[in-house]
Amino acid sequence: MHGVIKNEITAHAIGTLSRYPDVRTIFEIGGQDSKIILVENGIVVDYAMNTLCAAGTGSFLSSQAKRLGIEVEEFGEWALKSDNPAKIAARCTVFAESDLVHKAQIGHKKQDIVAGLCKAVVTNYLNNVGKGKAIKGPIIFQGGVSKNIGVIKAFEETVGEPVYVDEYSHLMGAIRNSYTCKNE
Repeated sequence: MHGVIKNEITAHAIGTLSRYPDVRTIFEIGGQDSKIILVENGIVVDYAMNTLCAAGTGSFLSSQAKRLGIEVEEFGEWALKSDNPAKIAARCTVFAESDLVHKAQIGHKKQDIVAGLCKAVVTNYLNNVGKGKAIKGPIIFQGGVSKNIGVIKAFEETVGEPVYVDEYSHLMGAIRNSYTCKNE
Protein backbone atom coordinates (compact mmCIF):
# COMPACT_ATOMS: atom_id res chain seq x y z
CA MET A 1 0.00 0.00 0.00
CA HIS A 2 2.89 2.29 -0.76
CA GLY A 3 1.81 5.91 -1.18
CA VAL A 4 -1.63 5.52 0.42
CA ILE A 5 -2.39 8.02 3.14
CA LYS A 6 -4.29 6.45 6.01
CA ASN A 7 -6.29 8.83 8.14
CA GLU A 8 -9.89 9.22 9.25
CA ILE A 9 -10.93 10.73 5.91
CA THR A 10 -9.60 7.65 4.12
CA ALA A 11 -11.16 5.35 6.73
CA HIS A 12 -14.61 6.94 6.33
CA ALA A 13 -14.36 6.90 2.54
CA ILE A 14 -13.22 3.28 2.29
CA GLY A 15 -15.78 2.09 4.85
CA THR A 16 -18.56 3.88 2.99
CA LEU A 17 -17.40 2.81 -0.48
CA SER A 18 -17.30 -0.82 0.65
CA ARG A 19 -21.05 -0.65 1.20
CA TYR A 20 -22.07 2.15 -1.20
CA PRO A 21 -19.74 2.14 -4.22
CA ASP A 22 -21.73 4.90 -5.98
CA VAL A 23 -21.52 7.41 -3.10
CA ARG A 24 -20.62 10.96 -4.18
CA THR A 25 -20.93 12.89 -0.90
CA ILE A 26 -20.36 11.77 2.67
CA PHE A 27 -21.68 13.89 5.52
CA GLU A 28 -20.17 12.91 8.88
CA ILE A 29 -21.11 14.49 12.19
CA GLY A 30 -19.67 12.93 15.29
CA GLY A 31 -19.59 13.84 18.94
CA GLN A 32 -16.69 16.26 18.69
CA ASP A 33 -16.14 17.10 15.03
CA SER A 34 -17.67 16.96 11.58
CA LYS A 35 -16.42 16.39 8.07
CA ILE A 36 -17.54 16.29 4.46
CA ILE A 37 -15.96 13.97 1.92
CA LEU A 38 -16.51 14.27 -1.82
CA VAL A 39 -15.97 11.17 -3.94
CA GLU A 40 -15.69 10.79 -7.72
CA ASN A 41 -15.41 7.32 -9.25
CA GLY A 42 -14.47 5.78 -5.91
CA ILE A 43 -11.71 8.31 -5.17
CA VAL A 44 -11.73 11.08 -2.57
CA VAL A 45 -11.41 14.33 -4.53
CA ASP A 46 -12.10 16.85 -1.76
CA TYR A 47 -12.85 17.03 1.93
CA ALA A 48 -13.13 19.44 4.82
CA MET A 49 -13.19 19.04 8.59
CA ASN A 50 -14.45 21.18 11.42
CA THR A 51 -12.86 20.57 14.79
CA LEU A 52 -13.05 24.12 16.15
CA CYS A 53 -16.74 24.87 16.52
CA ALA A 54 -18.89 22.56 18.65
CA ALA A 55 -22.16 23.97 17.25
CA GLY A 56 -23.33 21.21 14.98
CA THR A 57 -21.76 18.23 16.72
CA GLY A 58 -23.24 15.44 18.78
CA SER A 59 -21.96 16.92 22.03
CA PHE A 60 -23.75 20.20 21.20
CA LEU A 61 -27.05 18.38 20.55
CA SER A 62 -26.59 16.29 23.67
CA SER A 63 -26.10 19.37 25.86
CA GLN A 64 -29.13 21.09 24.30
CA ALA A 65 -31.26 17.97 24.85
CA LYS A 66 -30.24 17.99 28.51
CA ARG A 67 -31.09 21.69 28.74
CA LEU A 68 -34.57 20.94 27.31
CA GLY A 69 -35.10 17.89 29.53
CA ILE A 70 -35.18 15.46 26.59
CA GLU A 71 -33.16 12.29 26.07
CA VAL A 72 -30.84 12.88 23.11
CA GLU A 73 -32.07 9.59 21.61
CA GLU A 74 -35.59 11.14 21.45
CA PHE A 75 -34.42 14.41 19.90
CA GLY A 76 -35.27 13.48 16.32
CA GLU A 77 -38.76 12.26 17.22
CA TRP A 78 -39.44 15.58 18.96
CA ALA A 79 -38.27 17.46 15.85
CA LEU A 80 -40.68 15.52 13.62
CA LYS A 81 -43.62 16.73 15.76
CA SER A 82 -42.92 20.34 14.80
CA ASP A 83 -45.09 22.31 12.38
CA ASN A 84 -43.17 25.54 12.88
CA PRO A 85 -39.42 25.12 13.60
CA ALA A 86 -37.98 27.98 15.63
CA LYS A 87 -35.16 29.88 13.96
CA ILE A 88 -32.09 29.26 16.13
CA ALA A 89 -28.84 31.14 15.58
CA ALA A 90 -26.26 28.35 15.42
CA ARG A 91 -23.09 29.94 14.14
CA CYS A 92 -21.71 29.47 17.66
CA THR A 93 -22.72 27.33 20.64
CA VAL A 94 -22.96 30.36 22.91
CA PHE A 95 -25.38 32.13 20.53
CA ALA A 96 -27.39 28.94 19.98
CA GLU A 97 -27.74 28.28 23.70
CA SER A 98 -28.83 31.83 24.50
CA ASP A 99 -31.22 31.79 21.53
CA LEU A 100 -32.68 28.46 22.69
CA VAL A 101 -33.25 29.83 26.22
CA HIS A 102 -34.84 32.97 24.80
CA LYS A 103 -37.16 30.97 22.51
CA ALA A 104 -38.27 28.83 25.47
CA GLN A 105 -38.85 31.93 27.62
CA ILE A 106 -41.08 33.58 25.03
CA GLY A 107 -43.23 30.46 24.68
CA HIS A 108 -42.01 28.50 21.68
CA LYS A 109 -43.08 24.85 21.83
CA LYS A 110 -40.37 22.37 22.77
CA GLN A 111 -40.76 20.45 19.50
CA ASP A 112 -40.36 23.69 17.51
CA ILE A 113 -37.15 24.51 19.39
CA VAL A 114 -35.83 20.98 18.79
CA ALA A 115 -36.68 21.14 15.07
CA GLY A 116 -35.01 24.56 14.94
CA LEU A 117 -31.88 23.12 16.53
CA CYS A 118 -31.81 20.30 13.95
CA LYS A 119 -32.10 22.84 11.13
CA ALA A 120 -29.44 25.01 12.78
CA VAL A 121 -27.01 22.08 12.95
CA VAL A 122 -27.51 21.46 9.22
CA THR A 123 -27.16 25.16 8.33
CA ASN A 124 -24.00 25.46 10.43
CA TYR A 125 -22.56 22.29 8.88
CA LEU A 126 -23.28 23.35 5.28
CA ASN A 127 -22.06 26.94 5.85
CA ASN A 128 -18.84 25.89 7.55
CA VAL A 129 -17.82 22.36 6.61
CA GLY A 130 -19.62 22.22 3.26
CA LYS A 131 -18.90 25.80 2.22
CA GLY A 132 -18.10 26.01 -1.48
CA LYS A 133 -18.37 22.24 -1.95
CA ALA A 134 -20.41 20.73 -4.80
CA ILE A 135 -22.76 18.37 -2.96
CA LYS A 136 -23.95 15.59 -5.26
CA GLY A 137 -26.04 12.49 -4.62
CA PRO A 138 -25.99 9.79 -3.59
CA ILE A 139 -25.36 11.29 -0.15
CA ILE A 140 -24.50 9.09 2.81
CA PHE A 141 -24.80 10.56 6.31
CA GLN A 142 -22.75 8.98 9.06
CA GLY A 143 -21.47 9.54 12.57
CA GLY A 144 -23.51 9.45 15.75
CA VAL A 145 -25.70 12.40 14.71
CA SER A 146 -26.88 10.40 11.68
CA LYS A 147 -29.11 8.49 14.12
CA ASN A 148 -31.13 11.71 14.61
CA ILE A 149 -34.14 11.59 12.25
CA GLY A 150 -34.69 15.34 12.75
CA VAL A 151 -31.23 16.17 11.39
CA ILE A 152 -31.72 13.74 8.48
CA LYS A 153 -35.00 15.47 7.58
CA ALA A 154 -33.37 18.91 7.86
CA PHE A 155 -30.53 17.82 5.55
CA GLU A 156 -32.96 16.45 2.96
CA GLU A 157 -35.08 19.62 3.02
CA THR A 158 -32.01 21.84 2.75
CA VAL A 159 -30.03 20.02 0.02
CA GLY A 160 -33.09 18.79 -1.90
CA GLU A 161 -31.71 15.24 -2.17
CA PRO A 162 -32.35 11.99 -0.33
CA VAL A 163 -29.85 11.43 2.46
CA TYR A 164 -29.11 7.77 3.19
CA VAL A 165 -28.17 6.41 6.59
CA ASP A 166 -26.77 2.92 7.04
CA GLU A 167 -27.67 0.89 10.12
CA TYR A 168 -23.94 1.03 10.96
CA SER A 169 -23.55 4.70 10.02
CA HIS A 170 -22.10 5.55 13.41
CA LEU A 171 -19.32 2.98 12.80
CA MET A 172 -18.60 3.55 9.09
CA GLY A 173 -15.11 4.94 9.70
CA ALA A 174 -14.17 1.69 11.45
CA ILE A 175 -15.38 -0.69 8.75
CA ARG A 176 -12.44 -2.44 7.15
CA ASN A 177 -12.63 -4.31 3.90
CA SER A 178 -10.24 -6.60 2.11
CA TYR A 179 -8.65 -3.66 0.26
CA THR A 180 -7.50 -1.96 3.48
CA CYS A 181 -6.34 -5.19 5.11
CA LYS A 182 -3.95 -6.28 2.35
CA ASN A 183 -0.27 -5.95 3.22
CA GLU A 184 -0.87 -4.43 6.63
